[in-house]
Amino acid sequence: MRHESGGIHLIDDWTWQAMCLHQLLQAGARGDVSAGLRRPPAIAPTFGPGTGWHQPGQYSPGSMADRQAMREAAVPCSVVVLRRRGERISAAELLRNEPPDGFLVCQDRYTTPNWYACLFGDAEMTKEVLPRLLHARLERENTGVRLYGGMEVDAQGRQEWRQAWLCTPTPARAREILLEMLEREQGQL
Repeated sequence: MRHESGGIHLIDDWTWQAMCLHQLLQAGARGDVSAGLRRPPAIAPTFGPGTGWHQPGQYSPGSMADRQAMREAAVPCSVVVLRRRGERISAAELLRNEPPDGFLVCQDRYTTPNWYACLFGDAEMTKEVLPRLLHARLERENTGVRLYGGMEVDAQGRQEWRQAWLCTPTPARAREILLEMLEREQGQL
């Protein structure tokens, strides 16, 4: 259920996500990053096996036990990076490449209250596949598909841009979502 203007509108989460993404993409295309929908409240972290959230501190950072705890918390997924240097990447361009997959984990190694997300390409949790998503927030989750918002930072750490990761259980599910996005984008032309 979504509440708008005092009324109640019954729409499913996928429709809501599509509406949010559509309005966000329109605002970005106009160069108006402040327009569009208000940023939704973040979904609070929940800790445990397979949740995607790891709160370090029980073990020495980088130790075998710490990496094992990260692996237990991690979510196996494919990640579609939706922006490049703050600019939205078109669905057509995103469909050209297979998204990287691995083990996603959000953690806060001495960055409290800000979390960051990592995608590890190996079960040993030693090789990161993508640059980290800083100030990571879980904004939407539905049937195994997650949308994280955060910041991308340049290699020198001097510039940062809005970033979003679409995390899906399989590359096939990522492709389905991107094809739906492409259909909506082509309908706007």
